[in-house]
Amino acid sequence: MLAATGDKGELISSGQGHPCDDGRLHRLVVEIETLVEDLKTLSGAIANVQRVLDRQNENANWNRTVFGPRLPNPYEVADLSREADRIKQRIDDRAGTVMELYREWGVMPLNRWFSWPGAALEVLKCWDAEIEVFDGRDRLLTNIEQPEQVVELQWILPMRPKQYTLGQDLCTWMFPHLDQSRSKSGQSMRQFFDDDTKLKSAIEAAAKSGTVSPRSVRAKLKGGRAIPTNFPPMVAQAIFERYTPVGGTIWDPCGGWGGRMLGALTSRNDYTYIATEVDTRTVDCLRELGALIENVTGRDGSFRIVKSGSEDYSDRCGDVDCVFTSPPYYDAEDYGADSDNAEEQSHNKYPTLQTWVDGFVQGTVRNIAKALRPGGRAVINIADRTNNSIDIVDEWVRASLSEGLVLEDVSVLSLTKRPSRDEGGKPKKREPGRKSAQSLADYKAVGSHEPLLVFRRP
Repeated sequence: MLAATGDKGELISSGQGHPCDDGRLHRLVVEIETLVEDLKTLSGAIANVQRVLDRQNENANWNRTVFGPRLPNPYEVADLSREADRIKQRIDDRAGTVMELYREWGVMPLNRWFSWPGAALEVLKCWDAEIEVFDGRDRLLTNIEQPEQVVELQWILPMRPKQYTLGQDLCTWMFPHLDQSRSKSGQSMRQFFDDDTKLKSAIEAAAKSGTVSPRSVRAKLKGGRAIPTNFPPMVAQAIFERYTPVGGTIWDPCGGWGGRMLGALTSRNDYTYIATEVDTRTVDCLRELGALIENVTGRDGSFRIVKSGSEDYSDRCGDVDCVFTSPPYYDAEDYGADSDNAEEQSHNKYPTLQTWVDGFVQGTVRNIAKALRPGGRAVINIADRTNNSIDIVDEWVRASLSEGLVLEDVSVLSLTKRPSRDEGGKPKKREPGRKSAQSLADYKAVGSHEPLLVFRRP
């Protein structure tokens, strides 16, 4: 077992550093933070003086009471404003130098970079985490295919913030090509970074917010744009522990960026994790992550990564306890545009909506039904495309029921926002506290949550 101990210097950074930094970026980060604090102090002083000047003619006695014999004058505001402008210029100059460093290094800002001992320490934190999840059961949902069957709708909300994000930075670091994936209507994080205008704007916005740390620059670079993200490992772990027996076998049909793998293999329940994935780079990264986890946990043979599409993987037969995945939303996101085998991505392999439903969805569900042992569960995190051109949730339900699976439960997972749209193209809104939902289609209008469809093999 790899000992993940030390002087807590295993992490190359905790959001402030950069793997290429020779000290220059760190000094700039500290200097800008100091300048921003000075600017805040000056701005406060200017506001206070101006406020007194505005009231000077209203109540002279009040002015003398507050300031004594000396009253502020307009020249003080001008002097303070000039000093503030000088500080702003220094901040802009330092931000420009940060831009030059990023272009010199060519390495994107991440929330955190890890050394290998630091990566092992992060795995150990996931291994030691005690997950606390709020689980409420306050709504009922009617099965769209079987109206007489009432399905209990339970809310699975995020655990404490630190638990919710635990392990995500590690997966982002270990899967660098995640930043090359993009939503259909947008660009990738790497494209944002390579655009001088966008990078400069992000650095300037980060500087104004108080710091140009890589974490802050990355957040500003992303802004409010929709980009592919990793599944939170500890949320995945909580889901596995809810639906998988101790020592059970898990199949993840769409392996993705390692979040579900990290959650499964750092559970104390000794799961065996199997994943299928078509992207060659992702397969390699998943295997590397699995080796790291086994090095920390001391387990051996706890995972298997298969390069295959889920619709083509029929090797398992009645020996899987739980299937859990977050499959593609047709072509809403492009995960492999820059890969050598981009044609194997499901939306490229099946270029029309109907062929994708018939080929990818139906084929995947058929293999899921075959793989599950009697009583086993399939948990699918899926939502409709935002333009509502296809009811993906309904298609997964119909395909699953046609293969003999039973829709046992619908849980509500607080993740990304993919709201359904009304006929005019505007997002539908409904407060989560609403007490009645008559159908799955009615539920899907809750824009800030995504369903977990839970199927059971009879």
